[in-house]
Parts: sequence; C-alpha cells; structure tokens
Amino acid sequence: MTFFTAGVGGLCMVIAWAKVMMVPQIEISRKYSLALYMLTVSVCVGTVGSAFAFAFFGETRDILWNLALVVSFACIAVSTFNARKASGPGTLALQIGSVTVFLIDLVCLIGIVSALPGMPLNNGPS
Repeated sequence: MTFFTAGVGGLCMVIAWAKVMMVPQIEISRKYSLALYMLTVSVCVGTVGSAFAFAFFGETRDILWNLALVVSFACIAVSTFNARKASGPGTLALQIGSVTVFLIDLVCLIGIVSALPGMPLNNGPS
C-alpha cells in the first residue's frame, strides 16, 4: 500500500500543489481545495502510518496499519468524490492521483477484510 500510495499519490499531489502555487491569484473552487487537501492527508497518513507500524511489533503494528489504511481510505474517498467536479490548475493530476490511490486503498481494504477470522485468507485455527 505505502509504496504505491506514496509514489503515485505523492507525485500527483506534488504536481497539483505545484500548479496551484504557480498561479496564486486564481480563484480555486471549494471542491478542488477539499480534494487536494484530502489527497495530501491520505498520502501523508499512509506514509507516516506505515512508518510507525513498522516500528512496532505484534498486535500494535496490526492496529496502526489498519487504522492508517482506514483513515487513508476515508480521506481518499472524499478526495475522489470532490475531484470529479473540481476545477482549477492541476485538476487532471488531482483526479488521476485520487482515483489511483482510491483503487490501491480499496484493494488493501479488501485484503484486510478477507484476512479477518472466518474469511478466506485467514490462516488461523478453524
């Protein structure tokens, strides 16, 4: 999750922020601002959350990893929803980044749910 989220999402986030900074006098829509902020939060939470998750062991690591994924998924869902109708500089980068990170987080969330007790990917005792 983290490498793809930080790589693809981070690149699109930097491009969108750079385009906003290059044209500071332009009026930016509320949907664009919210989408850009939520993409930024999602990428940062995923990156920082995984760094903290790898610093701990056992159940604490699992809790931190799952919490980071859920928060990242919630933020990117808001970003994707608002990026659809956003207008402003770097809109394409924002839309591509939001949808890509949304799909990455969705696949990770499906993997986590599939690994819960009683689900197909759980290797625990039956």
